Amino acid sequence: WVKQVSGQGLSQGMVMRLQAEWQTTRRSGLRWPLPAGGELRLHRGLVRHAASHEPDIAQVVAPEFAADGCAAIQAWPCSIRRAGRHVLPDGLGAVQVRRVTEGGVPLASLKQAVWRSRAGGEQFQSGPGRPPRSLKKQFQQAGIDAWARSGPLLWLGEQLLFVPGLGLDARVVALLGSPRVDLTWLEA
Repeated sequence: WVKQVSGQGLSQGMVMRLQAEWQTTRRSGLRWPLPAGGELRLHRGLVRHAASHEPDIAQVVAPEFAADGCAAIQAWPCSIRRAGRHVLPDGLGAVQVRRVTEGGVPLASLKQAVWRSRAGGEQFQSGPGRPPRSLKKQFQQAGIDAWARSGPLLWLGEQLLFVPGLGLDARVVALLGSPRVDLTWLEA
């Protein structure tokens, strides 16, 4: 399987390491780098392959630290003015924007929106009538791999609009009357 997905076989030493580490712990987040690039990642008891071209957003978005020692939140302007594929700076990923007749957010609101790195404590509402819950719990419920949870979040002021892998926050879904769009997260 590893040769099929990565184009390279494993050394006997790597096979022994995988067997030992995988059998003694089923902890998500374990990573095993492959010699020719890419890596194997463990999530929910399953080993998956990640190609070397897939950016690890947690490493790309290294926090800057303010004078008080707290991590400063990094931010990037949204700059979405129309439907289509929009690439974020620094290889952070991309988002597909498409017009919709139901749901979605007003396209005009995205002109003032900002992408921000995660700061912790963010709340996301996955559907109407559901309570807002922490991103960690929402990601776990959706089965999102641990390494895929650190993408930038889209904000309008202090309101969370969009989370990569989870979609639009239900509290911002537009009412009838304005041109609306839906966003889908794409890998870089």
